[in-house]
Amino acid sequence: MTSILFVSNSPLCDEKGLVAGPDLRILRLALQLVEYGHNVSIAEPTASTLSNRNYPLNFVKWSRFTLRKLARTFDVVVIPQWGRAASTYFTSNPSVPTVVDLYAPILNEYLFVEPSIATYSFARVLPRIAKALQKGDYFICGNQSQVYYYLGMLAILGRITPLTYGKDLISIVPYCVPNRPPNRRTDTALLRGKYVDEDDKVVLWCGGLYPWFDFETALKAMKLVASETNSIKMIVVGAKNPKAELVLVNKYQEAINKAKAMELLGKTVFFIDWVPFELLEQIYLESDVAINLHGLHLETIFSLRTRVIDSLWAGLPVISTTGDELAELINKHKAGISVPPYSHHHVQEAILTILNDKNLRDLMASNSRRLAIDKFAASSAAKPLNEFCKQPRFANDKNSPNYKLVTSRVQPRINHLIDFLVMLYYARKAYKSMGILYLKKKIFEFLKFG
Repeated sequence: MTSILFVSNSPLCDEKGLVAGPDLRILRLALQLVEYGHNVSIAEPTASTLSNRNYPLNFVKWSRFTLRKLARTFDVVVIPQWGRAASTYFTSNPSVPTVVDLYAPILNEYLFVEPSIATYSFARVLPRIAKALQKGDYFICGNQSQVYYYLGMLAILGRITPLTYGKDLISIVPYCVPNRPPNRRTDTALLRGKYVDEDDKVVLWCGGLYPWFDFETALKAMKLVASETNSIKMIVVGAKNPKAELVLVNKYQEAINKAKAMELLGKTVFFIDWVPFELLEQIYLESDVAINLHGLHLETIFSLRTRVIDSLWAGLPVISTTGDELAELINKHKAGISVPPYSHHHVQEAILTILNDKNLRDLMASNSRRLAIDKFAASSAAKPLNEFCKQPRFANDKNSPNYKLVTSRVQPRINHLIDFLVMLYYARKAYKSMGILYLKKKIFEFLKFG
């Protein structure tokens, strides 16, 4: 039996029972590792209400003064790539084999935040991620696109060498769903009879209205749907995420204003607050189809939509924009309909096609459940992490003299990498003419180790 410590940047669950997607990932992976026979603990900066539930987990508290000492009492540490936990833990080389969870490529999210807000955070987070990539022993991410994304980073930081190549340095451990079906937690309906009529058909948008999503197209599609029938309603759950205020600045109120201007608010489109994560299963079960729309951009390419996977688990057909791996899976397995970006006519057509054909919806619902179990059930999704935890090890390059040589030369260049990425972000219009020359210069400076 291996003792494993998961470290979180914040309490997994607040006093209202609200849990964000990344925190739910920690909880589900931890529970699955217990099923595999390991002794698992979760360290939080302050105690969450999860410690009051009957989970077969140990909940402990960490601080910047205690984290490294705490970690030394475990066989394996699993830690996110950024945030307070990573910056504290990686102040020196880890004393135990360390798994870095790269599941959320947060740098791509900052590209959609107002520059005046995001530039400081971007420059602050990047060195932390670089340090985690330099000092981790094993890396897990969400899908194959993310593998390629992080392999590039690991290579430029000197971690892809003859000693580590082909040694399972990075594996896919996607966001996972419980091995059981979702359950109703209460006899009282959460949506029907409260926001919509009992016989209405519900289109579910679950999760935050982040700036990389395309909620406006969903509203335009529902306007068209409403012109044909008043029995199809859209419910937006958890649009205002208190854990992601930086990337949600004004987006929630903008969505409310747009829905009101289109005469949809309170008639065809309804916004409700986050619900405790245990009740979220019932929200899915009371819905008929899930919708998740986004643009075709960098964030999309490397994304893995947690709420879409949960929707599949609940047997919901999913309407999703093309452009990411999950949309391809949904299309391939006929678990929903993929639509072109920014096309509200295609979204309207997809909604009506699914909801007006019971046989088609039932078939897609069955396909959704099968896809979720085959690809994302915790018992299979967590296997690569389990294999590492059964035989914890430091990365092969850690004992090499070249490790310190390479990383010590790379680390001072991190500021150049920051300059390069920040410059790339701004070099769009005003700096097009001079941007390419500056870009070449920065790449040369960064790669020149002598």
